[in-house]
Amino acid sequence: LDDGANGGTASDGLPDGYTTGTISASNLSPYSGGGDITVRGSASSGAGLAWSGSTTIRSGNGRVVIRGESSDSHGIDLNGVNSSGVISIVSSSNDASNPAIDIEGRTTSTTAATWGLGLFSAAGGAIQATGTAGIRLLGQTASGNFDYYSIGVDLLATSGAITVTADGS
Repeated sequence: LDDGANGGTASDGLPDGYTTGTISASNLSPYSGGGDITVRGSASSGAGLAWSGSTTIRSGNGRVVIRGESSDSHGIDLNGVNSSGVISIVSSSNDASNPAIDIEGRTTSTTAATWGLGLFSAAGGAIQATGTAGIRLLGQTASGNFDYYSIGVDLLATSGAITVTADGS
């Protein structure tokens, strides 16, 4: 939908809403050359976003915004807990009002061992804000689950803040 939802602009030719059903990708490597990269997925069955293999996202001086939500599984599951892939997300944004990299994963599932935001990487994984803007990560689940679960992913910011929030309900 191009309706202005989620901070978008109505009728600008760009989708503003969430895709429905799991967004699943393997060995994802988008590069925008300086524009923002935004990915939003929502699922009532399965993860909101589920990526496997190596993930390399580079936005130049644009922002990276990732949102995933689910009602019965993980909000965001990047690489799965047993993956050998490497996560690399880099933005050199200098946006004074917003983080360079902003990732939110949410689930309302009460099933054991689900997470709002899961980031898993083999050695060398990193989320890097190389400009003046920072990094914001949020994981949110129903009671008894993992809000934020990460293995092998370094968080690096040249000068901006790094904020990690685990917000169980």
